[in-house]
Amino acid sequence: SLVNSSNSPAITCFLPLNLYLSAQSKSFNFMTSEQQLELLAQAEQHLLEGEYEAALTTSQQLAEAGVADAYRIQAQVFAEQEQMDEAVEAIKQGMKLFPDAWDLALFLGNLYGEMGKPDRALRLYDRLNKESDAPKDWIKLHVAAAHAQKQNFDESLNLLQEIEEENV
Repeated sequence: SLVNSSNSPAITCFLPLNLYLSAQSKSFNFMTSEQQLELLAQAEQHLLEGEYEAALTTSQQLAEAGVADAYRIQAQVFAEQEQMDEAVEAIKQGMKLFPDAWDLALFLGNLYGEMGKPDRALRLYDRLNKESDAPKDWIKLHVAAAHAQKQNFDESLNLLQEIEEENV
């Protein structure tokens, strides 16, 4: 598993307890995919406009509907407010509920990079590469970014060239 299951569910301080419990049981409120996309677009717009409370409220609605991106939105809100530990916990909670949502794992790696922990990001990407069906080029791109954060520019450039050669 990509998430340490021994971590306490710290996200409960961000979500109402009934939402957390419903997410744990995966008994989500029904919402059409069009409604989900509309809410997701609203949440993204709130983020762009710096309306963090509105983004969190919308992400809670998405979480209630069983949308994995709800946790990315929450993490982005916390990251924008420089609450990186809360951002990490939000993503980890989403990863526990949606273990196949490899995009959440990539976002967690990005957070680790922003926190100055590229080695931790690289370990995560390695596990993701082995344990998920995430596109290998996407993982490789994130690995290249982590190497650049470590000032290992030659390795980063080599990975980017590999991606380019594989996609020509």
